[in-house]
Amino acid sequence: KFGSDSAAANALDDYEEGTWTPSLGGNISASGQVYSVQDGTYTKIGRQVTCRFNMVLGTEGSFSNVYLLLQGFPFTISSSPSTVHMGNLYFTNLGANFISLGLQAHEGYSQAYIWGKTTASANREYLGINDLANNTQLTGTFTYFV
Repeated sequence: KFGSDSAAANALDDYEEGTWTPSLGGNISASGQVYSVQDGTYTKIGRQVTCRFNMVLGTEGSFSNVYLLLQGFPFTISSSPSTVHMGNLYFTNLGANFISLGLQAHEGYSQAYIWGKTTASANREYLGINDLANNTQLTGTFTYFV
C-alpha cells in the first residue's frame, strides 16, 4: 500500500520478473521451425504483464491454416475486453512486403495473432503462412492483462 492508503484493493500484492520462450505457430499447427534466437523477458505487476522479446526464425518450417500467432506468453490473456491491440513489432526479412506489424490478443490463451499492413488500406491484414522466410526476425514489447 502506498502513502496513507489502507484499502486492501489498492495493495500491490503481486510482482514478478522472469523469462519466456517466444515461438511462432499457425492457428492449427506448426512444425519444423528452427530458431537461431528465442529470448523473452517479462514483468508482472498485479494483473498487468509487460513482455519483451527477440526471435529469429533460422528455418521457417511449415504452418497449417491461415493465421500466424506469437506463442509462449508467460500468462493467459484475460478474456475481456476482446480484440485488444497489444503492441507493434519490429521486423526484418519477411517473405512479403509489410509496412507495419502488430499483435492482437487471443483472449483466454497465451498467444496473440500477428496482424499487419501491406498498404494504407482500411482493412487489417493478418500475417499468413506465406509471409515468412528463413531468417525472419520479430522483436518487440507488448502489454496485456491476466
